[in-house]
Amino acid sequence: MKRIVYPIILVLFTVFSGIAQEYGAYSQYLVNPVLVNPALTGFNGGHDLLLNYKRQWAGFEGTPSMITFNYNGQLSDNGGVGLNIFNENMAATRRFRVSGAYAYHLQLSDMKIGLGLQADYVQEKLSDDVLTNGQVDPNDPILIASADGISFFDAAFGFHARYKDKLYFGFSLPHLVRARLTDVEGTDDAEGTGLKSFTANVGYNYALPNLDMSIDPSIMVRKMFNGPITVDGNLLFTFLDKQLYGGLTYRYTVDAGSGLGVLIGTRFSNVSVFYSYDAGFGSFQAYNNGGHEFGLGFNIGKTRQAPPAEQLPSSF
Repeated sequence: MKRIVYPIILVLFTVFSGIAQEYGAYSQYLVNPVLVNPALTGFNGGHDLLLNYKRQWAGFEGTPSMITFNYNGQLSDNGGVGLNIFNENMAATRRFRVSGAYAYHLQLSDMKIGLGLQADYVQEKLSDDVLTNGQVDPNDPILIASADGISFFDAAFGFHARYKDKLYFGFSLPHLVRARLTDVEGTDDAEGTGLKSFTANVGYNYALPNLDMSIDPSIMVRKMFNGPITVDGNLLFTFLDKQLYGGLTYRYTVDAGSGLGVLIGTRFSNVSVFYSYDAGFGSFQAYNNGGHEFGLGFNIGKTRQAPPAEQLPSSF
C-alpha cells in the first residue's frame, strides 16, 4: 500500500505547494466555528480552551489524522485574541501550524459584527524514508527540501455578523496572503491564493421554549484552492437549556459526490464534550470506516452562553 500512497502524496505536495486544507477538514464547526473563522475569536466572551482530534477515512492506511489545540478569549469589550496549534500526519507528509488571531467586535443596535485577522507559520515536510523508498529521485531538490521541511507564512481574514441572536451570516478568506519562507532550488516563491479560497454561510436560530429546545438550519458554501465547490446543508438541535446537542450535515461536492455527517455532544458547567462521524456515499466508502472527530472544551471566566450554530465548512 505504501508503494501507492507515496507517489500520490509526493504529487500533492509538489502541485499544491503546501496549500493547507485543514480549514475545511473539521466536522465540529457547528459547535466550534472559531476553528475556521478568525472573526469568531473572543466573540462569545470569556476564555475558551479546545482540544480537537480528527481522523479521516479511518481504517485506510496513511489517511489524515490531525490534532488541534485552540485558545480564544475576550481581550476587551471590543476585541478578542486567539492561539491555534495544529499538527497533521498524512502518509509521508507532516504538517505543523501555529497561528495567532485578533478580532474586533462592534455592537450596532441589535447586530454584533466581528472582523478577524489570522497570521500563520506553517511547516510541511516529508518523512526521511521517502528519499530511500526506491520510487523517487533522491537528488530531486524539491524532495530534499521537503524532507528538511518547507516553511510558509499564511494569513486569513474573516467576517461574522449576528442579528438579535437569531440570524447569523459570515465568510472567511483562508490563504489570502501566502509566502514561502524556505528557498527551494528550481522553484518560484509560493504566492498567496487571493480570493481562490473562501467560505460563506448563513443560518437562523429557531427557539422552541415550550419544548426546551432550539433548531438551527443553515447553508454553507466552501471553495478551497484548486478544489471543487462544496455545499453543506446543516441542522443543529439543542435540548435542556443547551446541555445536549445533536447535529446533521448533508454535503454535496461538485464532481465528487455527497456525504452525511452526525454530531452528538453535551455541555455541563464549563466543560463540553463532542463526537462526530461522517461518511461519503461514493464507492471509496467501502474501503474505509468514515471520519471520527472528538472535541473536549473548557470555558474559563464568564459562564458560556452557547451561541447559535455559526456553521462553517466541513469535510468528509
